[in-house]
Amino acid sequence: MVSPLLGKLLAANRTELNLRFERARLAEPSIEPKAFERAVAEWVDPVVIAVASVAPQDVEEVLRVTYTAALDVVSRGLASQCPAVSRVFTEVAPRAARWVASDPERLLRALIRATQSVGAFPGAGPEKWILEMSRLSAQIDDAEHWLEAGKVVAWRCGLSTARDSALATALGLEPRIAWDALSVSEGEAAVPLVEAVSRLQADPWLAPKHAAMEKLPPRELQIVRICGGFSGFGGPFRQPPTVDHDGERLLARSGDEQFEICADLFGAAVLRVTVPPAPAGPVETRWKLTSTGAVAKGDLTRVLPELRSAGAWAANRSTLAVTFPHSHRIALVAAASSP
Repeated sequence: MVSPLLGKLLAANRTELNLRFERARLAEPSIEPKAFERAVAEWVDPVVIAVASVAPQDVEEVLRVTYTAALDVVSRGLASQCPAVSRVFTEVAPRAARWVASDPERLLRALIRATQSVGAFPGAGPEKWILEMSRLSAQIDDAEHWLEAGKVVAWRCGLSTARDSALATALGLEPRIAWDALSVSEGEAAVPLVEAVSRLQADPWLAPKHAAMEKLPPRELQIVRICGGFSGFGGPFRQPPTVDHDGERLLARSGDEQFEICADLFGAAVLRVTVPPAPAGPVETRWKLTSTGAVAKGDLTRVLPELRSAGAWAANRSTLAVTFPHSHRIALVAAASSP
């Protein structure tokens, strides 16, 4: 069942909308009419109702755009690949109705694409991204700033490859918005935004709330991530990996395949690379690891019993990557604060 408003709009635009459906079904015959009917009721209706409450003059155009967007999601199976995509229609777009009304095609496309990107990244949390974007829609007055803040939120939701661009984006936002996107209360920030971002850029294991403190909290060496895994169980490696670095990036090799280890406080992924890494120049990382599991980085030392069976290791300035004999897993060690 659909709302009386949507029912009236569907009837008034029946010929055009039916033509769009038939064209989509010619391109993708597997589209199930009943499945799409449910999508219209569950996804299109909430957006139309929300827009009608703030911009009734735009509701027919929003109907056409939302109907087409829902049809594209169903035809491509996007909601099956990433269930959070459905919440773009049911939660985020209705809360952002004032912006959807003025530019529905661009807003819906951006939100669906961003949700897909977060959902496709190993270990990332698209559901959290949806919740945060819904929350921020009430805190921000401009659609452009909201979408930009979404890039920062995507990094915090586990998109570790977006770290550099997210922090650069934060610097371009109004401090109030940037702090909110970083999940730090502006009133709690004891340092300027630019100083906090500089700290975050220098240390991938530093939490934004700690970067905002006047004095950084004490840190200790700890295993911060376990990544990798056997390809037969959904991991990236066919054979137990070896690790290396190219100066800044941590790298892994499994057989003849090469990977980059992308990891920070919010997420970790092992991504295949097609271009061979450049030879590493001399890099002083100050890391040491002994057969007893004793780890040292500069003045910090700690015995980590889990590393007593370590095989080989490699490090960049912030992170130590450790492999284990006959294992497809890689342990990452860093100096980090307690949560």
